[in-house]
Amino acid sequence: MADKAWKQFERDVAQYFGGMRKEGSGSMGRGDHIKADIYHPALFVECKARKVYAPLVETVKLLRDEASKNGRVPILILGNGMVAVHSSNLLHVAAVLETSSPMKAVRLLEAGVNRRLRSSFDDYDEAVEMASEHSQIPLLAIRQPRKVGFVLLFHQDNLKEVAGWRAVGGQFVERVGGKGLTEAEKDLDGTLRTTIHEVWWHQKEGVLSSFDHCWQLPKKRKKT
Repeated sequence: MADKAWKQFERDVAQYFGGMRKEGSGSMGRGDHIKADIYHPALFVECKARKVYAPLVETVKLLRDEASKNGRVPILILGNGMVAVHSSNLLHVAAVLETSSPMKAVRLLEAGVNRRLRSSFDDYDEAVEMASEHSQIPLLAIRQPRKVGFVLLFHQDNLKEVAGWRAVGGQFVERVGGKGLTEAEKDLDGTLRTTIHEVWWHQKEGVLSSFDHCWQLPKKRKKT
C-alpha cells in the first residue's frame, strides 16, 4: 500500500472512534508513547492491511451480502469469543444484540479458528498484551482494498464498549468540525441511542474531556 493510502487509512480509523492518528511506528522508543496506531482514551487500535487478512475480509463481505438479502445485521462469530464486524454495521449489531435474541435478529456464521484465519488471532493476541499495559480495550482495524469502511476484530465481551466509543466518538468528531456519525447511524431509533450512550455516560464520567485530552496529544517537541 502506498504510504499516503496507509496514513489515510489510519486517519479514517482514528476519526471513526474520535481519536487521532499517531505519527511514527510503535512507541518510537519512548516510554511515554503507546504502541497503538491511534491515540484514544480507552481503545488500543492496531491498523492492519496485509494480504494475510484477505480470508477474513472476504468472509465478512460474503456474510454482509447474505445478511442484506434477509434484512438482518451481519456479525461474524469466530472461535475463542472473537467477533468480526464491518465498521458500517457496528452500531446496528450492538443495538440488535442488546434488544433482541441474537439467533433471531442477527445472521450468525460460525467460522472456527482455521489456518486461513490464524494470523488474525495471532496479531490480536499481541494487541491484548500491549493494551493491558495501558488498561485499554484491544481491537484490530483491517483495511478492505478499494472498499469503503473496514473490518473490526475484537472480543465479543467488548462489543458494547467498542460500539459506545463509536457513538460518543462520532459525536465528538462532529463537535470539532469533522465527519462524525453516518446518516444511517443517526437514523437509528431512540432505544439504540440510549443503549449506546449509557455505556459510557453512566459508567465513565468526563468522556468528552477525555477526547479533548486525546486530540491534544502528542505535543510536538521543539527542535533544539
